[in-house]
Amino acid sequence: MKPMHGRSAATIYSEDAHRLWQRYSEGYITAGNSLIPRLIKTKTGYIEFGALSFSTSQLVYPIIFLYRHFIELRLKQIILECNDFLRVPIIKENEKTTLIFNNHKLIGLQGDQGLWDICRNIIEELLPNEPRDELNAAEETISYFSKMDYESYNFRYPVDTQGNLNHSGDNASIDLTLLRERMSELDGYLEGTIMIILGPRGMTKCVYGVELYDPMDDIDGSL
Repeated sequence: MKPMHGRSAATIYSEDAHRLWQRYSEGYITAGNSLIPRLIKTKTGYIEFGALSFSTSQLVYPIIFLYRHFIELRLKQIILECNDFLRVPIIKENEKTTLIFNNHKLIGLQGDQGLWDICRNIIEELLPNEPRDELNAAEETISYFSKMDYESYNFRYPVDTQGNLNHSGDNASIDLTLLRERMSELDGYLEGTIMIILGPRGMTKCVYGVELYDPMDDIDGSL
């Protein structure tokens, strides 16, 4: 397929790993953030794209997947970039494939190590004075996504690898505005953690050199 150019053309960058981890994770959370205020702004629960319209019920799946994948990417970034700062690295080189790259669990069950389990150990080791209430608040949000989608399948596919429905009998209701607020808090905490451990190199805004766009700024008044 020929390259497409025009006003909507986007650049797929080839950069160093740190910049790409930042670009990927911020891309996913920004995409999720941009959908929710558009739904709120319509007042009808529908977003229109030309002749097509999509409801909250349709868009909840990509929104939650985008947010969950942001969390997975950011936790993997912290583990990969901060593990080497430890006197004795928690993850050995020959364990990276199993415990990081092939690991999609946010919080492990029955002895498994989830990404947050590893990440929290690294944070507590490198930042021993880190407030426990902030760590626990981050864990609460991450745990919420882990319970909804343990291995990152439930909001990508309607069925699991055995053909069973991922949301059979759920009919759960999710407050997307509150979810977005929690994600913004988690994003601030995880990004701040990278900034503290890595210094200026870990600052997203320094990496891009611009302020990140917040689509909620387009909505007048408070929610």
